[in-house]
Amino acid sequence: MQRRGGPIEVISPGGRVFFEPGEEHLHGAARNRLMTHLTMLEVDAEGNAATWGEHVTYAEYGQQLG
Repeated sequence: MQRRGGPIEVISPGGRVFFEPGEEHLHGAARNRLMTHLTMLEVDAEGNAATWGEHVTYAEYGQQLG
């Protein structure tokens, strides 16, 4: 996973990550690994659970976010 402007971080099996509300980030599996994504979050006053960003291409995923 990677937070915008931060280094790429490897999440080990059983690992967990916390993102602050509004913190831009991406995550995914390596080509030779599987990943399960479980999210627990609160909704805002309007009932919105999350603001999803644009999907990232395979080429972009290999690069660091600026």
